[in-house]
Amino acid sequence: MRALLLFGLLPLGLMLAGCVPVTLDNDPPVDFKRWQAVYVAPIPGADADSEREFVEGLRADSGFKTVTTDGGARVDAVLYVTVDVSESYDDEDDEYEYTATARVRLESALDGRVIDSTEVNDDGGSRSGAVDDALDEVVQHYLRAYRL
Repeated sequence: MRALLLFGLLPLGLMLAGCVPVTLDNDPPVDFKRWQAVYVAPIPGADADSEREFVEGLRADSGFKTVTTDGGARVDAVLYVTVDVSESYDDEDDEYEYTATARVRLESALDGRVIDSTEVNDDGGSRSGAVDDALDEVVQHYLRAYRL
């Protein structure tokens, strides 16, 4: 009986004690109930494909109910993003590396006050790859609230 307890139930008890529930959640940087519709201004430093993918990403994953590139649309907020890319040469790997920095400012469409601002950086093996990765980081910044 003692052997059963020692070699059977004790390891089982230790395994169960090690199972701690994990909760993943996201608290968005803005109140998406208040700021439901956003106009995405043209993005200096991004090509048309990168800009289109960025807008599609916001539509699919952000907490904004409406994401538009129509400057005449009725919106609550305006999202300004500027992307700068720096290039460096890696002697060791004999290749160029690119770092994209996206500066983000979300403003009220009513009075222009800043609702949110952030800056993200991402690296890539190509200029367009670094830009796309940085813009993906911005989409992640505006993910809708979730709790898993």
